Amino acid sequence: MKLGENIRLYRTKLNLTQEALGEAVGVSAQAVSKWESYSSLPDTALLPGIAAALNVSVDALFGIVPGSQQTMLESMYAYHHQTPTDHRTQVQNAWEMAFHGFMSAIWQYAPENIQAMPSRSVQIQWDEGFGQGWYYPESPAFVMTPRPADGWERVLADDAQIRTIFGALADEEVWKAVLWLMTHKPFYRFLFPVLLRDTGIPTESEEKVKAALLKLRLVYEQNIIIDSKPEIMYQYYPKMEITALWIQVYNFLYHNNGFDWQQQNLQEPILKSNA
Repeated sequence: MKLGENIRLYRTKLNLTQEALGEAVGVSAQAVSKWESYSSLPDTALLPGIAAALNVSVDALFGIVPGSQQTMLESMYAYHHQTPTDHRTQVQNAWEMAFHGFMSAIWQYAPENIQAMPSRSVQIQWDEGFGQGWYYPESPAFVMTPRPADGWERVLADDAQIRTIFGALADEEVWKAVLWLMTHKPFYRFLFPVLLRDTGIPTESEEKVKAALLKLRLVYEQNIIIDSKPEIMYQYYPKMEITALWIQVYNFLYHNNGFDWQQQNLQEPILKSNA
C-alpha cells in the first residue's frame, strides 16, 4: 500500500475531511487531495505532523508493519518513486530526510523547531563522531561521520598522500588544468599540448602538471599511433570527490562557525596521541 492510499485510509477512518487534515498540518485541502491522488508528495518535514493528526506512526504511513523485514531503504525508495519527479526534487527530499533523521537520532530536536531553522544548518559533535549540514543555496551539503571503532588515526595515517592532494590543488597551473578538464565531458581524450595551449600553461610546466593530474587520478595515459609515430593520449575521468572537497572547503572558509545551531559534546581529543 502506498503513502497516498494510507493517508486517505487513516483520514477516512477518523472521519476527517481533507480540509480538516490540511488545517491540522498547515496546508490546504488541495494539497491533501494531491497527496492522496499521487499528484505530489508531502514535504518530509510534514510527515510527523501528518502521522500525529492521523493518530498513527510515520512507519504506518509507509505501510511498515511492526516486526516486518521492510527496511528504511525500501521505505525511502518507495517514497521517492511513488510519483514521477525530477532528480533535483528527489535529492532535495533525500537531504531533508537525512537532516531530520540525523537531528532526531542524535539530539531529540522537535520537528517544529527544525522547520524553523532559517537556513537549515546544523553542526553536532560527540565523541562517537560528528555531523554537519548546510543548506545554503550555493553549496548544499550534508556530512555524517561516525567515528570508526579504531578511530580516525588509520584513515589519516598516510598523511603524505593527503598532503600531496592539497599541494597539487594549491598549484595555480594544476588548478587551471583541473578546471579545464572539468569543462569537458567524461572520458574526453586529448593530447597534452592541447591542454597547455588552451590554458596558457607554459611548456616547461608540462611534466609537473601532468604528474599532478595523474596523481589525482583525473587522467590516464593511453598509447596510440599517429602517422606511424607513437604518441601518448590522455583520457579524463571526472572525480566528483574533488568537487565535494571544494564544497567542504568553501563552507569551511565562508560558513565556519556560522551554523544556525551547534551542539558540541566532545569530551575526548579527535586523534589519539602517539606519545
